[in-house]
Amino acid sequence: MRDLILVDAWLLLGALVQLVLVLRARNFAYRDWIVPLLGLLGLSLGWFFFIWACSGNQGFSPAADAFIIGYGAAVCAGALYVSAFAPMRLNATTLISLTISFWAVYWTGAVIKAWLLPAIVMTLASIAFAGGFGRRFLTFRAALQIWALSAAALVAWNSIPPGVGKVIGDWRAEELAHTLSFIEVAVTGAQAFLVAQMTTALIMLFFPETWSGWLPQRGEDESLRWQAVVALVVQAAIFILVRNGGAAHNETMALAVFAALAHGAMTGPDAKSPRPVVDDSFEPFRDRGLP
Repeated sequence: MRDLILVDAWLLLGALVQLVLVLRARNFAYRDWIVPLLGLLGLSLGWFFFIWACSGNQGFSPAADAFIIGYGAAVCAGALYVSAFAPMRLNATTLISLTISFWAVYWTGAVIKAWLLPAIVMTLASIAFAGGFGRRFLTFRAALQIWALSAAALVAWNSIPPGVGKVIGDWRAEELAHTLSFIEVAVTGAQAFLVAQMTTALIMLFFPETWSGWLPQRGEDESLRWQAVVALVVQAAIFILVRNGGAAHNETMALAVFAALAHGAMTGPDAKSPRPVVDDSFEPFRDRGLP
């Protein structure tokens, strides 16, 4: 039981660190950190102790088993906050990086073949965008934003280590909790936040208030810089080198994919200035009675 509680704790810590990094990189005012941080901690821990209180003399076992439910809701709430007020910008470097990550995961067989044709089309479109073509066509930009977020969410989900996924997805695998490294579990927690961030950002595309993520910005230079090209070549080389490796190579692949996703979540023009304005009159929130 102690091992499973530690797994829950490391998952929460990983998501918390990732949320802090995103808030810092996206230039949120420190006062605007309070709601998402308290939401992540409050929902996760509140659910844990609620189940513990309802379990009578069964101890912490039911709470540890059910933790993932409250944790999932908390991660989604924090991700929704970020996606609503600082939607991920359409950026050539991030777009190509996420596309490379998608193909790296696709080659491992973790993605169904139905994705092949759409992925080829959107890969060519991403290359065209990076080359400066079609940037003023709003439909084209919106399609690329949908592709980037969809591919990122899919890649992040499929890159969660199977061992961790088995333990947190099936309480009957609790005896395997002691075999997991704390780094592996913490990274999974951070990756869970990225899955939620990309998925909620995709859903939030229905609301015009978040369209600043893919609309062209006046005076913005969207061309690929040489540093970005070097980074993308290195990323692709790592994926190629570790594609057919053993367990150690698979861990390297997972870390490389996670790094690409984290970069996409935290960088871009919106990560500099102006600072996101957190307004409680935000239409999607107000119309649904959310805080």
